Amino acid sequence: MKVAIIGGGYSGLSCAWELEKYGITPDVFERDPSVDETYPHVTAVLNITHRTVKDAFCFFADKYKLELEPLKTLNEIVHTSPHNVRTLKGNFGYLVDNYRGEKTIKMQLYNKLKASNVIFNVTADYKELEKAYDYVVIATGDYKIAKELGCWQLWTNSYVKGAYIEGSFKPHKMYMWINQDFSKHGYAYMTPFDEYRASIINIVSDVNESEVDSYWDIFYPYADNNYNILEEFKLNHQAGYVYPLQVTNKIFVGNSAGGIDPYLGFGLFNSVVTGISAARTIAKGVDYEAQIKDIIKRNLYMRQFRKTFNVLSQKDYDKILAFIGVPGIKQLLYDSNFNVEKAGAGIARLLRKKIQK
Repeated sequence: MKVAIIGGGYSGLSCAWELEKYGITPDVFERDPSVDETYPHVTAVLNITHRTVKDAFCFFADKYKLELEPLKTLNEIVHTSPHNVRTLKGNFGYLVDNYRGEKTIKMQLYNKLKASNVIFNVTADYKELEKAYDYVVIATGDYKIAKELGCWQLWTNSYVKGAYIEGSFKPHKMYMWINQDFSKHGYAYMTPFDEYRASIINIVSDVNESEVDSYWDIFYPYADNNYNILEEFKLNHQAGYVYPLQVTNKIFVGNSAGGIDPYLGFGLFNSVVTGISAARTIAKGVDYEAQIKDIIKRNLYMRQFRKTFNVLSQKDYDKILAFIGVPGIKQLLYDSNFNVEKAGAGIARLLRKKIQK
């Protein structure tokens, strides 16, 4: 069987790794010269965003026999709203290095491949590949092919500006800011590579590439703690819904399948699961959408959070942080098996209707 994978990111490499188990050797077409990211940043895999799975990396190992090592555990989060600060400590998930080197998840996946043919510096055309291959896996990391095929519905459109910085950091600590003065209805966060380096990112909703700079100019002095900027970067960030997820012999995975969480914008967990699930569809004929139904539901729940967050005021942000500080609430949200996405989506919908009256 001939399989082409367009994209050598989380989902594409996970798909290739799984296909090899079934004796299928895919061709992976990657437009960049390596699987490394083009900009330095650390993302988070938060337990609260996939509550039916207690630990993402244990889930990968137990269900798929896929052993991956995150950068660090995430044990402290400092939430800051316009007039409130809450510091939470516990087991919140993991930090993941998304830059370069053997420790990145992409490089770990790449090094696990034994036979796959990974072709770098090639921008593949799915229209040509679908004629020559039995299956084409769309793992480009963006919405463009889904949109071209009429499968894409836009949910959120943001611009991201970030920086790679040096200073003094706690390796297991993350900072998050919600403030419309510099993020509109987005948010900002800072995550460390180690004790001396970190990435700091501002996600601004509904702006263009030039406008995001003015919001950065407000945000960075607000967050700065005598950091030295080593590198800056900008990119467009879109989240949406893709249906159908398979069109003839083409299967969408990862961010190309709408895998980005529309609330916080993280997507590693969904990318790995959709990549492996697509491989099982190809190799075993297992229904693709049935395999990833939990991801589809979870993103629909998270969309309700995003829609409600978009109508909140600065005072509402302060109330959210005050609520997290109520005795027992932190334990319920972060230290239990309470399904925050499912229950919270309904509450978010009711709150939004009340605000909009």
